[in-house]
Amino acid sequence: MQELNFSGFVNLGLKPKQLQLIVALDELRNISKVANYVRITQPAVSKSLNELEIDLGVKLFDRSSRGIAPTIYGECLVQYAKKILIEFTNLRNELRSLKSGAFGSIKIGALTATAPSILPQSLRLLKETSPLINVLIKEGLMETLLPELWSNKLDLIIGRLAPSNETEGLASINLSYDSSLIVCGPKNKLANRKKTTWSDLEGLPWILPPSGTLLREPLEQAFKAHKLTFPNNTIETLSIQISTAYVQCSDALAVLPSSSALYYQNLGLIKVLPIELFEYHRPIGILWNAKKSLTPSAKLLVECLESLVDKNQIPS
Repeated sequence: MQELNFSGFVNLGLKPKQLQLIVALDELRNISKVANYVRITQPAVSKSLNELEIDLGVKLFDRSSRGIAPTIYGECLVQYAKKILIEFTNLRNELRSLKSGAFGSIKIGALTATAPSILPQSLRLLKETSPLINVLIKEGLMETLLPELWSNKLDLIIGRLAPSNETEGLASINLSYDSSLIVCGPKNKLANRKKTTWSDLEGLPWILPPSGTLLREPLEQAFKAHKLTFPNNTIETLSIQISTAYVQCSDALAVLPSSSALYYQNLGLIKVLPIELFEYHRPIGILWNAKKSLTPSAKLLVECLESLVDKNQIPS
């Protein structure tokens, strides 16, 4: 095994262009393509790579007739180069925002099931306080957003949390608690009934959370408890938007998180049926990387969310 030249690390003084070159070499695996990408000559690419390998005392890339491939040392450097470049981008954006008079920026991961009911009001408060804060929102599921939180591409994740989210290294705040409600479209025959029983639901089409998900469990339990046949005319999705749109244009019923159901009912898009599911509450809250301090702008958004809770303006 090669011995690392630690003095090389100390004196390296890597620049963003060198980091970009390393990442490009890994992604393109061809010196000619890299030269075209970074707009320098092939000899200049080879020279930069050779100098870096000499400084570190390790071989970063293997060369062959098929191209280049990173060694274990190269893979390690590529991994850190990507992280550093992300931080450079974040720093550049933060400085630009500060220079323009803004109070920084926030990158938010919004969980699909509860994003519509939580974020708009908190962002309104945020913008009233600091209108020039730059806000980027990425909506998705926990399994897609969490890796971006770990890699610092997101500052916060906001939405309906699960016990499995209580992972070492994550910090969280619970804002309120969410249950599940059964909904239909405003033109459904059940929409204007003051009283609806479980037997009224039998035989109707449904749009359901996929089997095995936490939203599905209370519904399956309820059908068993009321000795009803579980529906077979179904569509399965976790998309609140698709579920809401589908019940509007069909006779189908759906089960939604209470925060989303009440939000869309207030807009006149759906009707919540007066039927109780088994009590099953999950927290609506905020997640962030405990090893990374929240930026001032992210802290301000957390304060706005907590303010809405104090005023009972987050539906539950």
